[in-house]
Amino acid sequence: MPVSDDGTPSGQATYYTFLPFYHLAPLGTWLVLLVALVIPAHNRNARAWAVLIPIGVVLAMWGIARQTFFRGGGLNVFFDLLSMCIIFLAVYLLVLPYFWRKRGIVRLGYAFAIALGLLLVHISGMGGKWSMSSNSIVVPVYFSIWFGATVLALLLTRLRMGAQLSGARFGWYLLMFYLLSTMALSMLLGLILFATTHLGGIFAAISIAGAVFGLVFYIIAAPFAVLMFKNGLFKERLAECMGIVLEKPEEFGPDPKIY
Repeated sequence: MPVSDDGTPSGQATYYTFLPFYHLAPLGTWLVLLVALVIPAHNRNARAWAVLIPIGVVLAMWGIARQTFFRGGGLNVFFDLLSMCIIFLAVYLLVLPYFWRKRGIVRLGYAFAIALGLLLVHISGMGGKWSMSSNSIVVPVYFSIWFGATVLALLLTRLRMGAQLSGARFGWYLLMFYLLSTMALSMLLGLILFATTHLGGIFAAISIAGAVFGLVFYIIAAPFAVLMFKNGLFKERLAECMGIVLEKPEEFGPDPKIY
């Protein structure tokens, strides 16, 4: 409330809405990662905890990019989105032994359940700040696009990989299909949002934006791809999930028993 020169209150009081759980939205998703690291017995080893390395690499790249190229508002929203993407990749790799030998549609269902769970944790952490008409919808929408692009890119990469698990081929195919998937999903979203307008000029802009997002998504996923080919534990999990027999599986050793 404003105060006059003689110290007496004057004018009208200013009210602020305090939402104690708003800043806990990112914390909730990080707690999910902590649970995936600590609870499963097969993750209680140094090789499994190496999943923190690509997380650190992505966060370091974001920190450098933020200080060098990006200024202004909206960065917190992007950081929330970035956090959800890297946490999903890490959690999926950590819990993969629970369902890696199941059918492909079942593995996809587990991936969808993990993504949906992270979204619900994020939304519930925002409390009363959540609104379909505010910026709070940005993270769920773009995370959904990222999830769809990631699933499509991995499925198409698997189809092109054949029976050999090669790091170089995996990386190139993943980049190509990330670009194509994000462009396709972006154009689909454009059709939904601009169904009543002329799409001739809009499609070009949407395609370019989709390609840019695809490149960003690939940069996020690339450190995790490197981990899967450099870390024997995660390489074996990737091979089992993709139905590829490793040439020398004895080099990596069996995955620890799941209790």
